[in-house]
Amino acid sequence: MPLTASLSRVATSLGQRLCRSDEVHAGDAVVVLGGAPRWRTPTAIALWKAGVAPLVVAVGGSDGHREALRTAAALRDGGLPDGAILVVSRDAPGTW
Repeated sequence: MPLTASLSRVATSLGQRLCRSDEVHAGDAVVVLGGAPRWRTPTAIALWKAGVAPLVVAVGGSDGHREALRTAAALRDGGLPDGAILVVSRDAPGTW
């Protein structure tokens, strides 16, 4: 078996062990962490639309506040009103 096929099987197996699918419960907020907002934002929009939480928090990633602003724009494009979006301040401490 080629090395790339072996690595792909290992990555898939690892991903299945690292990912969880939990029952969704109502909460105060949905948090969209930085780093991969284009993958996380659609889930946050769906959770908000389902009434899971009244607020979605956009947190910056590798490029800080700008990423949080882009996430907020994507949330607005997905139908969230400004009052349902909280952008973490550029002065807030990081998640590192």
